[in-house]
Amino acid sequence: MSDVGNQAAWSSVVDGLVFNPDTAICRKWLELKSYGTYIGVPVSDELDDPDTGGKQMAFSSGAVIAWDPRSGASVA
Repeated sequence: MSDVGNQAAWSSVVDGLVFNPDTAICRKWLELKSYGTYIGVPVSDELDDPDTGGKQMAFSSGAVIAWDPRSGASVA
């Protein structure tokens, strides 16, 4: 992981993958890690979810954390 301004780059997972650690998805991922829940590391950028108007990000375990403006971030 390397610092890119206020973002972190996970080049060891997917070359050039960048995410903003201040988003609800990344905060949920860090929260899950603090409770010992293993969903792996990010393997995608935050992608738009046209069905909810939110975002989603995939992780190495196959889990997806999704965020939508109505219900916040959750593991999908």
